[in-house]
Amino acid sequence: MNKHVDAHSHECNGFKILVKFGAWRTAVLNPAGEQKPESISYMERHMETDEVFLLLKGKANLIIGGDGDKPEPIEVLPMDLLKTYNVKIKVWHAVIMSPDASIYIVENVDTGKQNGEYYTLNSEEKKSIQSHVL
Repeated sequence: MNKHVDAHSHECNGFKILVKFGAWRTAVLNPAGEQKPESISYMERHMETDEVFLLLKGKANLIIGGDGDKPEPIEVLPMDLLKTYNVKIKVWHAVIMSPDASIYIVENVDTGKQNGEYYTLNSEEKKSIQSHVL
């Protein structure tokens, strides 16, 4: 590889940070347990950053729940390949993915549990999300 360029990839399941620089980082998310439609159990929101999603391959749905105290109304947005989706700061969100999907993510470098909130979905909310076929 060229000494002026770093190249990174991620082929395994789950979330992996690829590049960190200054205030931002990039990562790839490949399907793990919680991204399977039948396994979705929570939504999250980031209190200090937007988060950008780009579907690289496969199929995925972006689950959006507004910016109130709890996610409502919950909307399921089918993602288009190679289209950028910018989830705004404090907006509840989750993704469900097909087994062959891969999503590229850009967010603040310090994004995590220390500056996020999590909401456990009830059975009715889970069924509503799961009814959207990938």
